[in-house]
Amino acid sequence: MSEEENKALVRRLMEEAYQEAASGNLDVLHQYFADHYQNHTPLHPEHPGMQGMKEVIADLGQGTPDLRWEVLHIAADGDLVFVHGRATFTHQQQHQITKHVRNVEPTGEEGTVSGIILYRIEGGKIAEGWYYLNLLEYALAQRQGGVPTATS
Repeated sequence: MSEEENKALVRRLMEEAYQEAASGNLDVLHQYFADHYQNHTPLHPEHPGMQGMKEVIADLGQGTPDLRWEVLHIAADGDLVFVHGRATFTHQQQHQITKHVRNVEPTGEEGTVSGIILYRIEGGKIAEGWYYLNLLEYALAQRQGGVPTATS
């Protein structure tokens, strides 16, 4: 695939598929992720690969059912796609899957988390992902009784 096709794949994932999957259609993820997908981020669930990705997205859909990703910047270099994005959401229930964001009491307030994501594309699907989200900003705001507001 060309760099433009790789960027288009990632943009559709971020702006459409994550939302659809969080709403309950987890099978849509198979259109974007290779069966041997590997997540290199410490916020991983207990299970690796596609199963782990489905667990994370299902959990996010439960905890933040209105989750929306916005692509702020996107660039590609060969099979690598770099995304600077921002998620907006209303924290309605506790998260249970991700390692470092468990049992955070929901506030019912809107919030945002920004971050950088790197994907490696192989055969038209995402084979690897590295997620660097500003969860410290989110955690500190939670402890102070609020949620972070939109920043880029």
